[in-house]
Amino acid sequence: MSIATLPLALAHVSLDEWDEDYSQREDAYELVDGIPTVAADESFANVDATMLLADKLGAVVRPMWRPLAHFAIRLGGADGTDTIRQPDLAVVRRDVARTRHRVEPADVALVVLTGQVGRVSVTTRCDVT
Repeated sequence: MSIATLPLALAHVSLDEWDEDYSQREDAYELVDGIPTVAADESFANVDATMLLADKLGAVVRPMWRPLAHFAIRLGGADGTDTIRQPDLAVVRRDVARTRHRVEPADVALVVLTGQVGRVSVTTRCDVT
């Protein structure tokens, strides 16, 4: 006889629940198809590369756009659930309200996912939406 039990179903949360709880936590979470998911820790090299790229991009895209590291972007999810991802770097419209804690794909011109130093993946707005 086994004492193993079935795993608990992953809890789906609404966008309001996300805003009230997970988006405010100290550790990094992303929302994937309505399920809060812990984001992986970033290595020093990735954070350093992201900041260097943000500095270089800032000089080119300002004043209409601004590079934001690890800022939340709301994407559509499966079956009406929400997905909120935090890419390494996003170039976001400058006129987005500073009080917002996430942006919509229409507010984003470029997404960069460093993944590992030496290989940079760049996604344009049409790939994100």
